[in-house]
Amino acid sequence: MKALPKLLAAMIAATALAACASPPEAVPGSQRYSGVLLIWFEGQSFLADGQTSPWAYGMSPEATRELAAAYPEGYAPRGAHTAVVVDVDGDLRPVQQDAHRSGCVGGCYDHYLAITRVHEARLLRAACEPIARQVYFASNASALDAAALAIVEDAAAEARRGACNVSRISVTGHTDTVGPAVQNRELSQARADVVRDALIARGLEAPLIAADGAGEERPPRPTADHVSEPINRVVEIVIEAPTAETR
Repeated sequence: MKALPKLLAAMIAATALAACASPPEAVPGSQRYSGVLLIWFEGQSFLADGQTSPWAYGMSPEATRELAAAYPEGYAPRGAHTAVVVDVDGDLRPVQQDAHRSGCVGGCYDHYLAITRVHEARLLRAACEPIARQVYFASNASALDAAALAIVEDAAAEARRGACNVSRISVTGHTDTVGPAVQNRELSQARADVVRDALIARGLEAPLIAADGAGEERPPRPTADHVSEPINRVVEIVIEAPTAETR
């Protein structure tokens, strides 16, 4: 089991102060629920299948560690909350309105779920702004050097950190205008292919990636023919994730 992400730990710690220091003691008759678990900075709630109002919840240390496994390394959500589809064991009880806890647990929710076990958790993928990167190549080369590999890794890592619901990845290769146009198109395709393969090796899904060699056409910096222009020896990566998963 990997370590609990710092952000998740901070969110849970902040919620403990806002709601209650620890879950109430379990009552006999553990019940199992499958639903959507919402976590945000202002508090915690659990929305169970078939319910329209959220329940407050607390988690045992073991359940917290199990939930952490659903979050990618370095997870950094862009919005104020994130959502996880979970299958849990816990004890559900009505909230005691006169329990005098700090925060709004007694006044905001009718039920409290003490989660003791997380059997399965899946992070819902988020909507993200397009992630754009440029990978540069030496003249007449299609191999990735260390700097180019670092740029590819950064693009893939940003998609992982944001848990982006990637719908499409365009990988477009370019060349300068030195050499025959036919050879430049082949070179640009080779550059696009090597970047595509590097993205796949870093966990992005192959069916989502469209790798295209534009040759010396549509260059980032238009030039005359037979001009060696480093800016045009590039592969442009655009990772698109315009919508979030709902279930």
